[in-house]
Amino acid sequence: MAVLLALASERLHDAQTATGAGTVTACRGYVALVADIGITSTAQVNFEATANGTANWRAIVGAPFGGTAASVSATASGLYRFNVSALDFWRANIATISIGNVTVDILKQAGGTAEVPS
Repeated sequence: MAVLLALASERLHDAQTATGAGTVTACRGYVALVADIGITSTAQVNFEATANGTANWRAIVGAPFGGTAASVSATASGLYRFNVSALDFWRANIATISIGNVTVDILKQAGGTAEVPS
């Protein structure tokens, strides 16, 4: 039996040059999220999610493509995968930026199963 997958993409930060949470994305109905983090120079992007609306944001671990250790933040460009099946919202919070800019694009998957990053 084939599994039907639905995908949705969004841009959460577009060449952002200041700190901030940017656009928040809804996760209900999705099982996985892939974030394409683009950092042109020096910045730290924290991965955050909430399971109770937008009241309590918590760090969430992302599994980077390419074999490096899972992390709750990025300081260089890369792709990260997240299990969002039990979450309400996810965001990429730019905690620090000194020069350059940050762009964050995401792709969410509905249907199928999500592998849990470790």
